[in-house]
Amino acid sequence: MTISFTKVLMDDAVSTWKFEIHKCILKNTEKLIELCVVKLEQDWFPLLDLLAIALNPNSKFHLFNSARNHEFTPSHGWFARCNDCRQPKGWLVDLVNQFGDLGGFHKLQHRICDMGGLNAQIVCALIKPFGLCAEVLTEHTVEQFLLPVVKSIKNFLDSITDEILKKESKNEAKNEAISVIIKVKF
Repeated sequence: MTISFTKVLMDDAVSTWKFEIHKCILKNTEKLIELCVVKLEQDWFPLLDLLAIALNPNSKFHLFNSARNHEFTPSHGWFARCNDCRQPKGWLVDLVNQFGDLGGFHKLQHRICDMGGLNAQIVCALIKPFGLCAEVLTEHTVEQFLLPVVKSIKNFLDSITDEILKKESKNEAKNEAISVIIKVKF
């Protein structure tokens, strides 16, 4: 699944595919978003990586389809919008709104703020998708869901002792995760 989504969303050949293929990719990505929301609190890294790819505005798929308008109208308010009428990024906006409409932002906030058991890799994997698509997030989404998350991440970073930091930084993946979190914090 990881390889398949990575290929269809990041492949240089995206521009040669017909509209029907793009629609099928979008529909499958919507199913991926549903799966990501269901599994969000389980810290399943491959799915979180796919969520980051699916919500990356710089993926070949989203770049090619950036001129399309949104088609999905969320029932629980707008979580994403694009103010650029020349490139409305409608399908990306649709995916973020679907994530929010399915309760994804509530689950993200609950996972980071309330559940505990955090480490640098988990925090990084959970926030990365929304750092990538930050340009389309609404002010309401940022204020209601992501600001409490950032405060919890700050508390998490403040609680890391020098000993834990040394231990975590020995592992390259964990070291990269800590760097990403610190960049988000500042």
